[in-house]
Amino acid sequence: GAGSILVQLVLDELEAHDSKYEFVVLQATENAIPFYEHKGFVRVGAMARYRDLDPEHLERIQQRELEELRREDRVKMMAILDAVSSATRTNSKGQPVHIVEPFLFLPSKQDLPEYFQVVKQPLSLSEVRETVEKSGYESMAAFEAHLKLIVNNAKRFNAVGSRLYLDAEAIEKLAAKMLDKVSLVGDALTEVAEMQAESPAAFWRTLQIGKVVDAKDTKRGHWHEAKVVQIDDELGRVKIHYQGWGRKWDEWYQKDSADLAPSGTHMGKKASVEAVLPADNDTLLQAQAFQVRPGCTVPVTATVDASSRRI
Repeated sequence: GAGSILVQLVLDELEAHDSKYEFVVLQATENAIPFYEHKGFVRVGAMARYRDLDPEHLERIQQRELEELRREDRVKMMAILDAVSSATRTNSKGQPVHIVEPFLFLPSKQDLPEYFQVVKQPLSLSEVRETVEKSGYESMAAFEAHLKLIVNNAKRFNAVGSRLYLDAEAIEKLAAKMLDKVSLVGDALTEVAEMQAESPAAFWRTLQIGKVVDAKDTKRGHWHEAKVVQIDDELGRVKIHYQGWGRKWDEWYQKDSADLAPSGTHMGKKASVEAVLPADNDTLLQAQAFQVRPGCTVPVTATVDASSRRI
């Protein structure tokens, strides 16, 4: 707000004159000055005063404030998407499956043209994730609106009570719960996310389906941009797909392998990659849900409802 802008103006002025200081206190009235002096503070400058401000200087400060707010919101958005991507349920074989998988990408217009006749504003979580990655959301409200749109699209197209309808409801509840949580502990989430980003040892614990990573191929030992397409929790390994390569080159890595690294460690900025279904996937169609990283591809475990042709 205005207070942070005033403090930044003072800090900029101090730096411009090569000043040395330990603390800068923003005080609204003179009443509390004795309190700070009692604590050992020494007043070395005048009280805040009205003066003409450099419009360009003020604009730069406001822009920095806006970028900081967007950065904090982006961390919260990532936390929500990661939480949703981690949610599982037990399938008919008693195996855990990620409920997010069928919702990651839009169905093919060729395979399911009726989907686009029913759903007027199609949106996938790969698109949401990509927008978050590019800091494209102006606010948490805009991000939340897109999550609701994805859920509503899935519920509109799928039969009430169907597996995907129920999964969409579960995702909606989890997303709402996480939205409330990040509103209360946003600062804590930001701190944790920054610590994880700075800690290579914690990288493997953040691996999720769809996460973009740098991977060293076992054939030539070269680093490439890749994405996680499958996770085997029992064996502690992940399957990755190299961007731009055929799927026959997909490889398995242990989660803590030194040949996996955070995206951008060896390959610079992430490229925008079009999402396609794995060639070896037996599932023909997919609905919408939440995605983990932009341009990711994952095996879809949902099946087609033969009675309604809804997914």
